[in-house]
Amino acid sequence: MSHALSCSYAPPCPGCPRFGDDALDAVALERLSDFSKQHGVPEIEVVTGEGFGYRHRVRLSVRRVGETTGIGIFEEGSHRLVSIPECPVHHPAIERVLGRLLPLLEQHGVEPYDEAAHRGVLRAVQLAVERTTNRVQLVFVVRDR
Repeated sequence: MSHALSCSYAPPCPGCPRFGDDALDAVALERLSDFSKQHGVPEIEVVTGEGFGYRHRVRLSVRRVGETTGIGIFEEGSHRLVSIPECPVHHPAIERVLGRLLPLLEQHGVEPYDEAAHRGVLRAVQLAVERTTNRVQLVFVVRDR
């Protein structure tokens, strides 16, 4: 299986383990096909896409990374944040909001959650793009009364 595309965040970002693969693993595809035949479901249809900008919904953790606030995904099996400010699979509207959000969080002193100290306010953000308008719903996941 070759990799037609690559991502500057992988590894350590575990978000898209098959990113850049131009075909499904033959053994996995055969297993899926056998499973569908066994259970009387239609043959598996493989659908591929461009590989960029398709993710319309994402939930990202917010943590302190060095001296700045980072927004991203945890490294596999850990709580080490991989900051992914320009993820190639996020819809462009998500990237625009994140690009404006990070400076605002810093400017207004919003304290990211700290795992070790169990303090800080902002744990995560969830963004969802409305497909017809490209408007973004932004939800803050906070630790506060």
